[in-house]
Amino acid sequence: MLPFRNSAFDTVVFIHSLEHLPDYYKGLEEAWRVLRERGVLFIQAPTPSNYYATSLPDHLHVLHHETLSRLVSRIGFRVVEARGEGSYLLVIAVKQA
Repeated sequence: MLPFRNSAFDTVVFIHSLEHLPDYYKGLEEAWRVLRERGVLFIQAPTPSNYYATSLPDHLHVLHHETLSRLVSRIGFRVVEARGEGSYLLVIAVKQA
């Protein structure tokens, strides 16, 4: 658990970090917990076709924008944008009440 109170932040950003977490689902749940209502979640990570997504040993997960979108929706976010073009994916979502 992150050492922050509930609803403490307006934005949570995962830039090339979510794929490094052993339990990225728990990381996303924590993002939801510490975000205020209508807070923004921003995720950028390598796409599955990116060489680094599968070749670096510290990349514990290969993420896909469609699967990640469904996952953050299940947690309680509303996906605003999700795309996986070229080497990187992007998911932007807003915390719903």
